[in-house]
Amino acid sequence: MSSLTHVHHMVAWNQLLMIGWRPIGVLWFLYALFFMQIGAVLLRAHPAIILMSSLVADAVVLFTPSDALPQIVMDIIVQAPFFYIGFLMAERGFPALPVIRKAGLWSACSLVVYGLLACLMFEAHVGRPVQFIMLPVGFLGIFGLASLSRVFVMVHALSCVASVLERLGRASLAIYLLHILVLALVPRILHQMHVNSVSLTLACGTVIGVAGSYALYLGLEKIRIARFFALR
Repeated sequence: MSSLTHVHHMVAWNQLLMIGWRPIGVLWFLYALFFMQIGAVLLRAHPAIILMSSLVADAVVLFTPSDALPQIVMDIIVQAPFFYIGFLMAERGFPALPVIRKAGLWSACSLVVYGLLACLMFEAHVGRPVQFIMLPVGFLGIFGLASLSRVFVMVHALSCVASVLERLGRASLAIYLLHILVLALVPRILHQMHVNSVSLTLACGTVIGVAGSYALYLGLEKIRIARFFALR
């Protein structure tokens, strides 16, 4: 099992016992969620302050890179603004996604522009797809996806697609929390099968990361322990 699940090195069982003070990098988002939620609880009455603090910390890390902090701490700092923007929007009563009354060709165009900008910035090493500097581009992608989902609802022939997306949307938290368990195995298994195609890896990772996580969630729900893992 460890030959399939290792990231940069073999993961031994004793590393799981020491996970509290010696984090395993592939699980960084669990630490990030924990510390971000602690911050949200401590400063729940001042969401704007905690958002500005996270933006300042992110800017410092972005423009003054240093090896003094562990990588997992850097990841938490980089991702914090995304969490606290959502926290501030929820506190102000804004919807999680923009309300789209109608959608047309411009919705597809916004997704194309988002994809091109993301690829250009990634190829130019400006930032990772989920980094603070990508926020404006990320909002464009969210707007495009919301518009595209409106098309699925409006067009009767696509109602089955809309139904599938609705089910996935209801299980989005579970998919997010479980995807790392499924997705981490995909490139390792393909490597063991001597498959090195980037496009095939992306396709398999996308399909298996969503479908596999959803199947795992349904299994946990079937045996009535999904609530125990806070997946509902």
